[in-house]
Amino acid sequence: MKAIAYMKAFSVEGTIREITVPDEEINEIEEIEKMSILDLIYRYGQNDFQHQECYSVSVGDVIFYNDKYIEVKSVGFEEITQEQFDKIEWQRYKKELLL
Repeated sequence: MKAIAYMKAFSVEGTIREITVPDEEINEIEEIEKMSILDLIYRYGQNDFQHQECYSVSVGDVIFYNDKYIEVKSVGFEEITQEQFDKIEWQRYKKELLL
């Protein structure tokens, strides 16, 4: 299964991370629930599990999966609209840390 993450928390504008969750991980879930799938997407968005030349998925990034935008929160996930997604600034958390 594939998903993408818009790396809006710390990365430069336009950084997108492609995430692949192994099929065997999906098959181990008896009843596929939204949260368990999102947890797997988040897990495989970490460089410890699937190294890429960008930051790991973190709080403030937005996962696009199943035609929905889902923001990574400090605890869990929150579905957002296309309009809300468009208003999120790139590097918003990095900017806050520099203030």
